[in-house]
Amino acid sequence: MDKPPADPNTAQAPTPTSAPSAAPPRITATIRGASERDRIITPYDADEFESTLRRLQLLDLHPSLPHRIRFGFPIGDLNPIPKTFTPANHASGIENLDFIKSYIAEQVELGRMTGPYTRSEVEKILGSNFVSSPLAVIEKAGSRGKLRLVQNCSFKDENGISVNSQINSEDFPTKWGTAAQVAEIVRRLSLLRKEFAASERRAARLDDQRCEPEWNMPTWTVRGKPERKCPP
Repeated sequence: MDKPPADPNTAQAPTPTSAPSAAPPRITATIRGASERDRIITPYDADEFESTLRRLQLLDLHPSLPHRIRFGFPIGDLNPIPKTFTPANHASGIENLDFIKSYIAEQVELGRMTGPYTRSEVEKILGSNFVSSPLAVIEKAGSRGKLRLVQNCSFKDENGISVNSQINSEDFPTKWGTAAQVAEIVRRLSLLRKEFAASERRAARLDDQRCEPEWNMPTWTVRGKPERKCPP
């Protein structure tokens, strides 16, 4: 027996739909340098930065930026390292060693770090002595119970010298802001970008309408469109 037609005024049960969850896109890091010592891992595209700076005529203001994205940013003019210095981690780092190991494993998995290495392996990779800074684990500000890994680059060696003490902060002017302030900067840049794009479109339209003299003709014509006459 055939089923009666469905009443259009009667609500029908929705058909189940499969909607698999989508993971957030993973940023593929650019890896440069054939050796471990010279390897640069970054999500930034140096070629795109250089092309954009050149197109916007800003490369003269930031001439070294593309090069440093490709080959690394110097942290300062550091003293020669006569011997390797690897101090033990702070007490909070030792107490939260599992957290540190988990963090490092995650960064290696994401392609942001390599290793871990022993002291002798690092000396072999670098081909020289090196200095490391002790690790500590603190609670995230405003996130009770959540931990954060920090590296104490102000830790001094037996001569009273630290990594930070050799860096002149005036060579690296930096401003810190809240998330809200950064969001406002991005919003303003987005508006400026739209305004710049609109300005380019207006300039292109004006260029299309610009009249130029054709010396082999008695009248002025629009370049590329001789059928349109322009006033003398």
